[in-house]
Amino acid sequence: MSEPTTANAFGTLLDARTIRFVRDLPGPIERVWAYLTESDLKATWIGATEIPSTVGGESTMTWEGEDGEPGGGLTIRTRVFDPPHVLEYDWIELHAPGGAIRDSIVRFELAIHGDGVRLTLTHRALPVDSYTTVAAGWHAHLDTLVAQLDGSGGPDAFARYAEIEPRYGPLATFPATGTVRLERVLPAPPERVWSYLTEGTLLATWLGRGEIAPTAGATSTLTLLANDDVIETTVQTYEPPSALAYTWFSTQHETRRPDPSVVRFELTPHDDGTRLVLTHTGVLPEYYGRNAAGWHSLLDALTASLRNEDPPEFFSVFPRVIDAYESLARETPLSS
Repeated sequence: MSEPTTANAFGTLLDARTIRFVRDLPGPIERVWAYLTESDLKATWIGATEIPSTVGGESTMTWEGEDGEPGGGLTIRTRVFDPPHVLEYDWIELHAPGGAIRDSIVRFELAIHGDGVRLTLTHRALPVDSYTTVAAGWHAHLDTLVAQLDGSGGPDAFARYAEIEPRYGPLATFPATGTVRLERVLPAPPERVWSYLTEGTLLATWLGRGEIAPTAGATSTLTLLANDDVIETTVQTYEPPSALAYTWFSTQHETRRPDPSVVRFELTPHDDGTRLVLTHTGVLPEYYGRNAAGWHSLLDALTASLRNEDPPEFFSVFPRVIDAYESLARETPLSS
């Protein structure tokens, strides 16, 4: 069996609320399935919880915190139980001050791969601010699962988590090859933020002159305020006030490619206004840091505009943040 590649070992952020891991494991597939579903085997890598084999069945486990403090609890509710190929369940964390939290969905898919088994783990419907902790947790537990299956012993999951969690900081910004991702909480409701993403007079306060066409497939141009670069766009997603995506092509600085880069904005309500997740895909690796620093500078201007303040000049922000993003890009495991 071949060892997982770095890209496979580390989780990939598919979108703002979905993490995926791919691991190649020693078979047979029935044995891997048992480690996913049987309590005594699950206890060796993640926790002693039997997975109900009937759809809608539930099981719960709890654990103590440090120094005898209350710990946590988890209820699993089966959604798909198709041995030995697909297991999916609701993941409901308990004991939070406001009640159950992180009511999300975990899905395991097993397939024969060479002389072993390929496991694909997808955790979706997560809060957008939980990527680092949840991703590092799954990474550590999957390392322990691999060690149990191949008999190597391997690291304790908690020790591995402490080691791996800092490396998921860079992956929050550079979650996959060719991808830059930034989050902001903006001081306005989603409808107002949406106007600043699409309407010409408001776009001109922070990004560029032009507007975004309101129809999928429609094209338009933006002339960036920072350097008068002309950006050609084609709308891919237009779902006010929650999702906007369009292709991004610099007519002055890029050569056309078969797969264009795409900018996507996702907006969700937040207690302080709107949580914005910006994802730019199709970024060339040598431009990761510059791309992230550029969007950081532009989002600073957007935030100021939403506050009815004078936005900072692009080149008053960009030089202050470029070195940090270049360093972060070098640290991401995807650069290894």
